[in-house]
Amino acid sequence: MGERFYYQISGVTDDGWITINTSVEGPQAIQALASRYAKQLDKAVWKPYADDEQYVVQKDPFRLTFQYDSMFGSVVILNDKADEAAVIEMLQKLF
Repeated sequence: MGERFYYQISGVTDDGWITINTSVEGPQAIQALASRYAKQLDKAVWKPYADDEQYVVQKDPFRLTFQYDSMFGSVVILNDKADEAAVIEMLQKLF
């Protein structure tokens, strides 16, 4: 069984970035969250850019980007701001 991480939504930007506090510094927690979401959808996770810690889920109905970087930390980027409430509810169930 993999490591269990702590997650808490800390806010949502006007641009639709859901900021998430995690129990560890680094990309491991956001990668695990993307994997958990992919497993729920029975889909695969992939990295669109080799040099970035971004993860997307194949055929994701929300078309989310799970990202970690040293400036913003762990975030889930909404493709459509109208999905905000549904995505937050889904994320909280995954936590």
